[in-house]
Amino acid sequence: ASAPRRSMSWWSQAMDRVKTVNHDLFYGDLEAETECDWVTFDPNENLALKWKTTSDSVWGGQSSCEFDVTPEGYGRFKGSLSLAMPPPNEESGFLYGTTTQQPTKSGMCGFISHAGVLRSNLEDFNALRIRVKGDGRAYLFNLRTEALRQGDLYQTIARPEKGEWQTLVLPISNFQLTHFGMVNMNTVTPNTRKLVNFGITIADGKDGPFELLVEYVEAYRDPSLPFENDC
Repeated sequence: ASAPRRSMSWWSQAMDRVKTVNHDLFYGDLEAETECDWVTFDPNENLALKWKTTSDSVWGGQSSCEFDVTPEGYGRFKGSLSLAMPPPNEESGFLYGTTTQQPTKSGMCGFISHAGVLRSNLEDFNALRIRVKGDGRAYLFNLRTEALRQGDLYQTIARPEKGEWQTLVLPISNFQLTHFGMVNMNTVTPNTRKLVNFGITIADGKDGPFELLVEYVEAYRDPSLPFENDC
């Protein structure tokens, strides 16, 4: 009869000791982050290893753009949008499946991160905070996840004020799935555990120069917004 009592006494002492342990050692790493610096820019970094630009010139358009970092450390996306179409007889077009189609519209420029250079898991966050100085034109903000097909992007739109620094708040739930710019009518939200790319596009249907400065992109947790992860 005494053995069980000794066993219980030992167990009670052990549990009392557990109560004195700093529980941060067990649970500190499990606490969700509230924000993180996701995208920053350094004038001394090799941009070619981290970012690339694209434009409608790949299918015969005449738009052009560049992306660099200012001495102050701002990402600078600038160029000129052209709605001019290549002549019908010119050998241009884009591949879609196994068919080469003549382009039906023009006027697009963008920049995007290379795969693997940005943190891929943002599941603790449900919004992006982006500090920008715009030119009054509308820009598309893009996310790409592992599961997407070629031509797929999650996109949301914003029109920063001209000549003023401002902080844009972009809820992840506002990013809509698109395929070559066409919106998928099904409600699908990005899987923020498996992000591959971030980028910005301008395709507002207007000829002329553009310039957007980006100071940073932060991911953060907003308790008032939903958490949704699909693909």
